[in-house]
Amino acid sequence: MDATISKLDLRTFYPEDSFEISECCVNDTGVLVRLKSKKQNCECPRCHQISNYYHGTYKRFVQDLPILGKNTSVIITAHEYECQNEECPTKTIAEHFDHFLGYYGRFTERCEDFISTLALETSCEGASRICGHLRIQISGDTIIRMFKKRFSQMEIDTA
Repeated sequence: MDATISKLDLRTFYPEDSFEISECCVNDTGVLVRLKSKKQNCECPRCHQISNYYHGTYKRFVQDLPILGKNTSVIITAHEYECQNEECPTKTIAEHFDHFLGYYGRFTERCEDFISTLALETSCEGASRICGHLRIQISGDTIIRMFKKRFSQMEIDTA
């Protein structure tokens, strides 16, 4: 019997223009994906000036949707930049990844979308228990905070 073995291409899961996959480890309980930012500059959130003055790196630890039933942890090595506008009170700018990861997010946006949809259909505590079975670690209180942040952001966007 001739079986074709195909590999799961993780590059399709993460924005290729923003990240390079530096490592992927799989064990019995989880998947660990290490990403490195490919960006060369960042916009200051206050003055909106683009800065390419590299300051350093930092690591972000986030959860993503499970892959093949396994908890998926993502470690992102991101850059920090210095705002070059001398009048701006912001000195250090942390890189952000629009449409993939919120500014202070601990979950990818697609994981937050899934959790939010699940919580709207059940309850925050029910969604937390279901997520536990799917190996997404989140409490009901964290889901409530996620909703508060999302809905307060929607009010700002519509104002």
